[in-house]
Amino acid sequence: MTNIDKVKTKSPLDVGFLIPIHKPVGMTSFDVIRFFKKKFKLTRHDKIGHFGTLDPFAEGLLLVGLGRVLRLMPFVHDLCPKSYLAVGSVGVKTISGDYTGEKVALSTNINSETWAMEIMQSDEGLFKQHGDALVGKYLQSRPYFSAAKLDGVPLYEYARRGELIDVPKVERTIYEFEMIKKGFAIQTLSQFYPGDLTAYPHDLGQMPLIIFRSLVGTGTYVRTLFEDYCALLGGVGHLVALYRDRIGPVSIEHALNLQDFETYETVAQLAPHAVDPLQLLPLPQVWPNDTLIQKLKWGQKIPVTMLGEQTSSFAWVMANAPSGAAIVGLLRRDAVSAQLVLHWDPEPGN
Repeated sequence: MTNIDKVKTKSPLDVGFLIPIHKPVGMTSFDVIRFFKKKFKLTRHDKIGHFGTLDPFAEGLLLVGLGRVLRLMPFVHDLCPKSYLAVGSVGVKTISGDYTGEKVALSTNINSETWAMEIMQSDEGLFKQHGDALVGKYLQSRPYFSAAKLDGVPLYEYARRGELIDVPKVERTIYEFEMIKKGFAIQTLSQFYPGDLTAYPHDLGQMPLIIFRSLVGTGTYVRTLFEDYCALLGGVGHLVALYRDRIGPVSIEHALNLQDFETYETVAQLAPHAVDPLQLLPLPQVWPNDTLIQKLKWGQKIPVTMLGEQTSSFAWVMANAPSGAAIVGLLRRDAVSAQLVLHWDPEPGN
């Protein structure tokens, strides 16, 4: 049982389960939510959502939240980098940045197929050099086929009507970028990629491919990241496969497959697989006295001097409860004061 589970609420879902799921290729992230709703007969009053979309062609770790744990979503996005393994094909550009989109004719004198053959023969130091150049803050375009919105309408809806909308670039953070392997024989390369490559509709046998790993901040499109990588190398490319293996400290190794749910009948049975919020966001813990806790819950700021040696921008506020330690909420501090940005009642019935 996780710390948030110790809070009694009116609905079993309000305990706040956070379940790691292995989303397969072919399903949308919301398909997984529909699966949960149908499996456990959830109503429109039951809160459920996921912590970060995976495209249908992608697979891997999807965190599904049930109940009040969904309130942690913006903090998970901001504080938990996401790790991906990907397979990219060089020499061909698509409208979507992945294999599901139509090929784009290039208005350039460079023969992309010739470039692809030549770049694959290049020294690996060149690939490392340009991969290192992406690490840090950089401005990234939003794909035409993406959920980013313009005037409240997702860009993919414009694209489906034939309107390709360019919106301003946004700053993204790349923590790591590493080429794992390059080559033509997919049978050889597949040992470096743990995901399902059988869904790809074309012959991968002689296609020039790059397998790479990236650790990225919130909002980063890995398909656009690969396009930008290929541009630094002097050409174009698109993603063939994408596999998310980690969100913050949570690994795909702990994820449930959808087939595993055949043995479950109620949400409560998922408790042994729930991710503890204290592990998902491994922040410092502070234990204010009851008077300070009450002030924080009233929305008041308290001097940082009352937090002892805690200097992190965020921290869990903890309290002693009859059943043991309980989370009161999440605190944000600056140089002078601290304030709760969200909180739970630590005692049953409060």
